[in-house]
Amino acid sequence: KKELKLLLAFVIIGQLVFALLSSGYTKPFYRAELYTTTGAELNQFMNRDNLHKINEAAHYFGETMIGWLKFPHFVSDAAQALDLPEDIRINAHLQERQNMVFTLESVSEITRFDLMAFKDYMQTQIDDYNDYTKTKFVLLNADYSNTKIERPYTEGALITLLISFFLAGGVIFIRREILR
Repeated sequence: KKELKLLLAFVIIGQLVFALLSSGYTKPFYRAELYTTTGAELNQFMNRDNLHKINEAAHYFGETMIGWLKFPHFVSDAAQALDLPEDIRINAHLQERQNMVFTLESVSEITRFDLMAFKDYMQTQIDDYNDYTKTKFVLLNADYSNTKIERPYTEGALITLLISFFLAGGVIFIRREILR
C-alpha cells in the first residue's frame, strides 16, 4: 500500500511539474539542414593516381570543420556575422566519407538565404585555413531542408509518466532491497 502511494505521488508530482514546464517542451522550433560535400582541389604536383589520398584528405578535413563548431565562440561569431537568431544551435556530422550535414536549430525560422549565407561563411573560414596551410578545400553541392518541429503536449506527458514510473520503481527497489 505504501508503494502504491509512493508511485501515485511520483506520477502526480511528475505530471504537475511537466504541466508547469510544458510551454518550453511544446514550443515549436525550426530545424534546417545543409547538405554539402567537402572537396579538395588538384594542384600541379598531384595526378589522378592520388585521387584516393585527396578524397581521404577531404574526409578528414570534414572532421576538422566539425571541430570548429565546438570552439567556444565559433557559433556565436557566425550568428553575429550572419545576423542569425541569438538562440541558434549549429552542429555538423559526416553523413558518409566527404558528405557533411550542418544542422541549424532555432525558435525563429531559418531560411534558405540563412543556410546559403552560412555555407558562404564556412567557405570563408575554409579559405582562411587554406591560405594558412597552403591547401585547397572547398564546400560543394549545397542542398537543404527546412522543417518546423512541433512536439505535442501528450508526448511530453507520456514521457514524464514513464520517467515517473522508472523513478518510483527505483525508490521502491532501494527501500525494499538496500535500506531494509
